[in-house]
Amino acid sequence: MSEEPSRPTQWTQWTPARPWADFDAHQALSDAIWDSVSEPEWHYLNPAGGLSIWEARTDGSAIVIEYQADRIVAMQTSGGDAQRHLLDVTAPFGLIAAAHADASARIATTGTRPT
Repeated sequence: MSEEPSRPTQWTQWTPARPWADFDAHQALSDAIWDSVSEPEWHYLNPAGGLSIWEARTDGSAIVIEYQADRIVAMQTSGGDAQRHLLDVTAPFGLIAAAHADASARIATTGTRPT
């Protein structure tokens, strides 16, 4: 019996309408995300300083946030429940899909590859 090959995970990079450096609501956005994800539905990983990963236990999709000091400098989702959740929580902040993200830095921690 052969297994169907799994499709690579597609990562999406999210940004505010203006660049992150000009975004004024870093703390409010970060608080909204952190307040909305909790155990046991979400698994938190902190593989390196300044990098937070929230993995949805339902389907293994993830929200990845990179910080410098207290400011968000990058945010990605791997689709699935994580992306749906992020879009619901961050709607008031007007984030837009900037591009498909290069998740090569996350391959070691999540076992997924960008497309």
